[in-house]
Amino acid sequence: MLYRVDRVLQSSSSWDRLLDLCNCDSYGICAFNKNSEKGKFVNERCGFSCELFEINPYCWEDCTCGVTDLYSEVEEHSGDCPFVHHNFIYRPTGFYIDWYKYSFRSSDMNQNLTIREIEDIFDKCSNYLKGIGF
Repeated sequence: MLYRVDRVLQSSSSWDRLLDLCNCDSYGICAFNKNSEKGKFVNERCGFSCELFEINPYCWEDCTCGVTDLYSEVEEHSGDCPFVHHNFIYRPTGFYIDWYKYSFRSSDMNQNLTIREIEDIFDKCSNYLKGIGF
């Protein structure tokens, strides 16, 4: 089951701080040079990926598993569908957020968390990055 994400997170200082540390824009695109030391965190979708979390830009490809079909009973993308990689993933709990084009636009999450709980996750991610030298 998916839950709607409040768009107020778009202006969250916790989210802004995390994007800044990851050198990501509001679309989720990481601007680290792939040849730099921090470039190892840039993933194949030009997002940011580390052992704790991942931020990915919206995927412009078409769904290949049927979720986007209005009459489909499939609720989650699977297989080799381009949408399998969520836009924000917090690995310890499996929490994820998906959005349309940019952060928190028409977005859904897989766990029904409060805004404060989501901001706490962003803060944990920022603290992790600071702890490893970002």
